[in-house]
Amino acid sequence: MQKMIVDTTAPVHVVDVKVELAEGVWATDQDREDIRSKILAQLATLPQAAPAQAVPAQTGPTQPGTPQPGTPNATALSYKMVVKLTRFKQGSAAARMIMIGLGQIHIDGEVTLTDGDGKVAGQYKITKTMAAGGLVGGMTSTSDVENGFAKSVVAAINHHA
Repeated sequence: MQKMIVDTTAPVHVVDVKVELAEGVWATDQDREDIRSKILAQLATLPQAAPAQAVPAQTGPTQPGTPQPGTPNATALSYKMVVKLTRFKQGSAAARMIMIGLGQIHIDGEVTLTDGDGKVAGQYKITKTMAAGGLVGGMTSTSDVENGFAKSVVAAINHHA
């Protein structure tokens, strides 16, 4: 995987999130949409900058250093995110209640950020597993692990993962 080269000192503006499946991985469209919406919800908690916009045409003389019309005036670049699920197993709550390690939930993915030109700005892997047993294991749902996965996807952008 390529190291992130996104400038994370400034807010990152993600304009699109797609969740795809790697070959041999099975998840429903609803599972993919649930993960996508949880990633979007996590992104919404970040101070994202507005995407770069063109400077409007000005009338009259301009000062030296003033951006020329048509040049970006914002510091944030817009990125598209693709999350390819490389493993998605919902496990069994009943098996988790019986013994630690049985019925595990696994969500693994490869995340790719691309800029407006389609150039890869970064790639990274995220892995979330729930293997607890007993009552905690039985009460933990796939949705709980999806939430943790989404938080990790967004945290990795900001080097907090």
